[in-house]
Amino acid sequence: MRILVELEDSVGLRESGLSETDYKKVIANSTKPYGMLIVTGPTGSGKTTTLYNVIELINSPEINVATIEDPIEYGIDGINQVQVNHATNLTFANGLRALLRQDPDDILVGEIRDQETAQIGVESAMTGHMVFSTLHANSTAVGIPRLVEMGIEPFLLTAAINCMIAQRLVRKVCTQCVETKVYNAETLNMIYNNKNMVELIKKMSKKIYSDQELETLQFKDNYYFYKGIGCKACGQTGYKGRIGLYEVMEMNEAIKKTILKQASADEIEAVAIENGMNTMLEDGIFKALSGVTSLEEVVRVIKT
Repeated sequence: MRILVELEDSVGLRESGLSETDYKKVIANSTKPYGMLIVTGPTGSGKTTTLYNVIELINSPEINVATIEDPIEYGIDGINQVQVNHATNLTFANGLRALLRQDPDDILVGEIRDQETAQIGVESAMTGHMVFSTLHANSTAVGIPRLVEMGIEPFLLTAAINCMIAQRLVRKVCTQCVETKVYNAETLNMIYNNKNMVELIKKMSKKIYSDQELETLQFKDNYYFYKGIGCKACGQTGYKGRIGLYEVMEMNEAIKKTILKQASADEIEAVAIENGMNTMLEDGIFKALSGVTSLEEVVRVIKT
């Protein structure tokens, strides 16, 4: 069972876990006159809620916003929402075609599931519409090969996509029973042995501590994180509430050139990181170092 909270009572985009830098990137790429903004992640990772929050921020009487969804999860005043109905052959693709005849400014497509929906979405983005959608992919970089596999030419993707977001939801450490947990370098690299955790932790620590603090804190090979020991407030779980982990890949010339070479997801991600993107794992480490969540929770969610 999935319980959906009305959008008015839910956490907004700024409070959902996006860093200030990523928040500005998302807003800048959502308010462009045309293009695509795609949110990737598994089922239940909050993709649709993120898109609803974006729509809420840009929604105004001057903008014609239309959606095609399966199902309509939240009602939003002032926009035209259509639900997929397979019994009447109202699919994402057919619904999107119908919406385009209404000359919308912004279009939300609940999910890109097939080549036809992807193709119409890309064409819409290139003909003066701003298109928002979701895609099942593990990261922003993986989303590009997924779309290519669906039959979309790389040159069309580079022309259409403004920004891709990947996200997961992690449990927040209970503030009533939080305590410090110390790891050494060997333990950290065992936790996630296909990533150099110590180097990533040192990188993200620089965003929290000054150089002088790092020299004194960091820590004789000991690294400080947090966990909840369990209490009445959190039902003895050590966690209460959830927050998002994000990575935001904003299209630029370097990334576009890499995509046009039909590079792998790893190569695309490497170029994006060189151009300033923080990965979801890095965002998770930052939140773990800040005491928002635990390192074990970050690794658990990122690995799935």
